[in-house]
Amino acid sequence: MKIKDGIAKIISGKKGRFAIIAIWIVVALGLQFILPNASTYKEDTAHDLSKSEPSVVAEKVEDHYFKKNNGIPLLITWTRNEGLSVSDLEKIQELNASLQNKPIPNQNQLVSLEKVPPQVLLKQLSHDKTSFIQTVIMDEGTSSEKIKIAISELKKKNR
Repeated sequence: MKIKDGIAKIISGKKGRFAIIAIWIVVALGLQFILPNASTYKEDTAHDLSKSEPSVVAEKVEDHYFKKNNGIPLLITWTRNEGLSVSDLEKIQELNASLQNKPIPNQNQLVSLEKVPPQVLLKQLSHDKTSFIQTVIMDEGTSSEKIKIAISELKKKNR
């Protein structure tokens, strides 16, 4: 106990505090010179993703269906914990048709989901069949405030 008390007095004293800080600084500087820099672990030779990777496939689909710099994508995610059914997809198609006929503010482009059979849309569901993503392209340069207004209009149409 006397040893612990002695160490505690040395460390907690005015000089001890500065000594501990100085020791930490010396150790940190010493490790910085001894250990390798993080830049030595940098990997510049990483290979491109394969053509079958989902992100690469998605980029190809985006390039095919949407013109470059043609607007801001608004991704609407439809989810149901127990899984989306054909009737859910039909409702999404109805909403999509209403967006074709009466667009929300600043809507630029829309994929015609109402023309696709629901059985085909079932293949576009997430792996666990609980989510579907619908894309609406908004006008280029649309402010976040205008996008919020468009989202509220979309929610009104969905009720």
